[in-house]
Amino acid sequence: MKTYVMKNPTLRTLAFLAVLLLLIIAPVYAVNALPISQEGYPIYIVQAGDTLSSIATRFGVDADAIQTANGITDANTLAIGQQLVIPGLEGVSGLLTTEIVPFGATFDSLLREYQLDAASLIKVNRLTSRSEAIAGVDLIIAVNDEDTLTPLTTVSGGETLLEAAIQTGNSPGCFQTNQLEVLGT
Repeated sequence: MKTYVMKNPTLRTLAFLAVLLLLIIAPVYAVNALPISQEGYPIYIVQAGDTLSSIATRFGVDADAIQTANGITDANTLAIGQQLVIPGLEGVSGLLTTEIVPFGATFDSLLREYQLDAASLIKVNRLTSRSEAIAGVDLIIAVNDEDTLTPLTTVSGGETLLEAAIQTGNSPGCFQTNQLEVLGT
């Protein structure tokens, strides 16, 4: 077997530089997994202090599944405000936000106020009982873009529609009496 040796030092240097350049450039062209379409999947917006594993734990899904679904190559490069598709929550769609259950609220009042489906609220929050939605608890709410939230307005006894409109930042004309619940009468 013959061994070929380059006798020209400039040719050897050029060959070495070509191989070196190829090794430097090659990692830049690494193939990334393509993120799945955001259509029909719940979206979470990364907050300060979030990690891929903390987000996965919060939603009860695998961190690798989130990483694959979003085409993330380095789990340590999450950016605040980045939108992540959360796989594994079939039947749930929209923007996932956290709300603190206010004093006096019940599971059913939360469903009415945020116009939610009971099954998706239970699934996203991994609730085992409706009684777990108590004051002070953080609940994850899926808000759909096409459904703008219009919380119900409660008018206390002795309060006028004008006062209620001013408190909610609405026009008195937008209230309909059949949508109001009057307390204390």
